[in-house]
Amino acid sequence: MSSASAVAAAATLAAQGSLAPGVAGTGAVLASFTSMAFSLSFVLRTRERGLVLRLGTSMLGVAGAGLVGLLLSRQLEPWFAQWLPALGRLPH
Repeated sequence: MSSASAVAAAATLAAQGSLAPGVAGTGAVLASFTSMAFSLSFVLRTRERGLVLRLGTSMLGVAGAGLVGLLLSRQLEPWFAQWLPALGRLPH
């Protein structure tokens, strides 16, 4: 299961103003977590202990990074709002 289409749809709706950006972001995170859970369930069927441990560890790392980003987004939003427009004006 891929969450890419759900994330793309949420981004498109947010860009068009049909969906609040925060709601779109939350939906994207939930879609990604759901995709990871389905992927892990398929790997668990292989009963390959090493593969399950490596994939599980990787998924926990990705999920942890996503949660940290989600929790810090409110605090970092003013900083990004200030600097992102300035980055667009840099010479290429």
